[in-house]
Amino acid sequence: MEKTIIGISKGRIAKAYIDYLYKNNIINLKPEDSRKLYLETEEYIFTFLKPNDIFNCLKNEIIDIGIIGSDVYYNACEEKVTYLSELDLFNCKFALAAPKDTNVEDIKRIAVCSRYAAYQYYSEKEPERYKYLQSVYNDPVMIKFYFSQFFNDVNYVVMDGSLELAPLLGYADAIVDIVETGATLKANNLEIKKTYKPITTMIVSLKGRQNCGYIEEFVRVNQRIRQ
Repeated sequence: MEKTIIGISKGRIAKAYIDYLYKNNIINLKPEDSRKLYLETEEYIFTFLKPNDIFNCLKNEIIDIGIIGSDVYYNACEEKVTYLSELDLFNCKFALAAPKDTNVEDIKRIAVCSRYAAYQYYSEKEPERYKYLQSVYNDPVMIKFYFSQFFNDVNYVVMDGSLELAPLLGYADAIVDIVETGATLKANNLEIKKTYKPITTMIVSLKGRQNCGYIEEFVRVNQRIRQ
């Protein structure tokens, strides 16, 4: 029997999802070497990929199913990839954080991660693309447009990482990032000022293939675990 190939977003999602499958007896072993990039069972081949590679592999029919964060799914806006189901892996959310003594009303510059800045680009440079985002997703992850309702004349600065340093260096007054425990914020003398929607983990597939029997079965297995 041909095995179903699943691409799992590397890092936190991959670790949590493999633990999740192991605890629920879907798999009976876990990779002992953190550098190993796949795990094979009798029915599945689990591969650990970067989110953009998951989209590309789905579109080229190299993998059958993707496991990614909802923030990545909404931000990528891949028309050929469709959402199938959610998984209960994390308690993460988008949050606005700033130094403890910062008043929200005084925030004028917010640092955001480069991969979440696409919506600003689409709204200003590609309005048709932005309209598509609005029409497809009733509640998309749009940092600029969500948080702008709380502020007047806010500027956004883009960083590739280490956002927590921006207020310390005077580069921004606050940051918007995904927060799970808040430990990193606390370690860098920041606190949550406002929160947005939760970040979930999604099962996705190539549009048009979601009704294939083996994909439906994989979704059913994961849904039974959630119940």
